[in-house]
Amino acid sequence: MKLKLIIPGWAETSIWKSFIFRFPYLSVTTIAALTPSDWEIKIEDENVSPINFEEDVDLVGITALTPLAPRAYEIATEFKKKGVRVVMGGFHATWLPEEANKYVDSVVIGEADAIWQSVLQDFQGNQLQPFYRSNGRSDFKGVPTARRDLLDRSGYFFINTMQTTRGCPFNCEFCSVTAFFGHSYRVRPLEDVEKELNTLTGNANFLFIVDDNIVGRPDYAKELFQLLKKFHFKWLSQASITLAENMELLKLAQE
Repeated sequence: MKLKLIIPGWAETSIWKSFIFRFPYLSVTTIAALTPSDWEIKIEDENVSPINFEEDVDLVGITALTPLAPRAYEIATEFKKKGVRVVMGGFHATWLPEEANKYVDSVVIGEADAIWQSVLQDFQGNQLQPFYRSNGRSDFKGVPTARRDLLDRSGYFFINTMQTTRGCPFNCEFCSVTAFFGHSYRVRPLEDVEKELNTLTGNANFLFIVDDNIVGRPDYAKELFQLLKKFHFKWLSQASITLAENMELLKLAQE
């Protein structure tokens, strides 16, 4: 079976279209890693290269933020015209699943980790459901190493992205993070983090840890920073301003 995972392109009028500091979405490389080995997988990022609508493919998966939803629907429509089944997930599809379902065959609501295998099994059994929603929150333990090998490295400023925590302990009214992940804060086992970090050594000199708040649990952050000290690449992440109140944590981050 052939699976194509697609990231829609930004409009020509968007500042993100010409953004030099481009990196791949971790969601698609993680979904690729969660796909069984008997599937042939291809990742296409329209911001890097045009989508090949003529390629023979069995299933298309699309992820989209709200600004990219109109383009995602156009892409889905084009594939459906060719008789290809389309699954959509991500933030926009989660907020407006009924809208998304007008354009695709199936909508994954919320975190896809725990239910992606069910989606693929139902597709292979010709029993694809219109909606899939995970019961509870995904277990962060055992999340496989992202399939960076499927990316066109020439199209990105860097390709090393990973996640060590999920969610945020705060519930700011302007932010979609807690609404999407629930009022929870989950941490990835450090042994899993170290295992993935070891795959980034060698020619890797920069890492973006895509956590929404890497210091949401200071005790875990301290252990994580001590682990990161063993590696020689530079890294970037996001943190709440509470980091500035913890001098020990700041020092470890610096080190």
